[in-house]
Amino acid sequence: MRIFAIALGMLMAFMAAASAFGQEIKEDPSCAEVNYAYVVTRSTELYGAKFYDVLPDGPRQFAEMYVDWHTAFYKTMDASTWDQTDRSGWSPLDRFGPKFRSCVLADENGEQGNEIRHFTATWHQFPYSAYADIWISVRDKWIVRVERRSMHPSEFKFGTTSGTVLEVFDYDRARVAAAYGLGTTPISEDPSCAEVNYAYAATRSSRLYSEKLYDVRKDGAGKQYAEMRIDRDTLYYRPLKRPDWDRFPRANWSLKDAFGPKFQSCKFEGEHKEGGGKVRRYSGKWQDNGVEADMNVWISSRDKRFIRVERRFKNPEYPNKKFGTTEGTTLEVFDFKPATGIAPKQTSASDRKVSND
Repeated sequence: MRIFAIALGMLMAFMAAASAFGQEIKEDPSCAEVNYAYVVTRSTELYGAKFYDVLPDGPRQFAEMYVDWHTAFYKTMDASTWDQTDRSGWSPLDRFGPKFRSCVLADENGEQGNEIRHFTATWHQFPYSAYADIWISVRDKWIVRVERRSMHPSEFKFGTTSGTVLEVFDYDRARVAAAYGLGTTPISEDPSCAEVNYAYAATRSSRLYSEKLYDVRKDGAGKQYAEMRIDRDTLYYRPLKRPDWDRFPRANWSLKDAFGPKFQSCKFEGEHKEGGGKVRRYSGKWQDNGVEADMNVWISSRDKRFIRVERRFKNPEYPNKKFGTTEGTTLEVFDFKPATGIAPKQTSASDRKVSND
């Protein structure tokens, strides 16, 4: 009977995914604050976490993790080596639906001089589901800790014997750097770009989406020169003049690099209606490893993700040579319908990194 129940549950999950295929998967509105804190947490560029098995006689640590600017390192306490994964794989959504659902504010209290909001919810990461408690810092907007109690403890493959895992986060950069032999980079995000930063993180955390890339001329006319599709692990890129696609590992994204924050001097230009929804526009500065551009960003008021980004490069020759533009201005237009991010049939592997960030 239990095997049948498990098989039925998996079948229902696949049927749900099939019914959602090609349709936009949305976050649970009750979990807006939890989703925001999740994105802020996973966007933090240097932090640590400890994982505990919650036992009747007290919690027992079974694993630890630290995340630097590019990579997440994970190790169980009995292992001698670290598993490494690209840190760009986290998202509050996947093809089976939102990670957090049915969120309820349980209480508010103070911890070490910081106000904490405690939410209950259900947590989902296929094929696992759990009841969750999430504690969020009101001041910093990130997750302080999260406890997950598996709905099916015997199948909860996270190194626990109780079926309950507690994850405790550490955002003290100096302490994390010292513990794992890392350097620190005292670069802060521009506070004027808080909404843009969040939308960028939400955009780059989306599992399946696509982009169309345009060459914009001084008269405002645009001509598409390339397209991209992005799935969980891979970025597919095709200049329109070619029939086949290049395939790259999905590049890690970051809100900062050694040259400073990606988005700077942001100015809110207003909100207007577009395509049946409200859109917020910002102007500002964009930079990536020292390459600079003036920018305009349009953000969905509902989904908090990019709709399009225009960049006018300070050195027009850079995009002209790299992307094939004519006057140094590019426009990215985003589409978050999952079907648009599906891998194309004709691809060729490449070790090069492509990024239109």
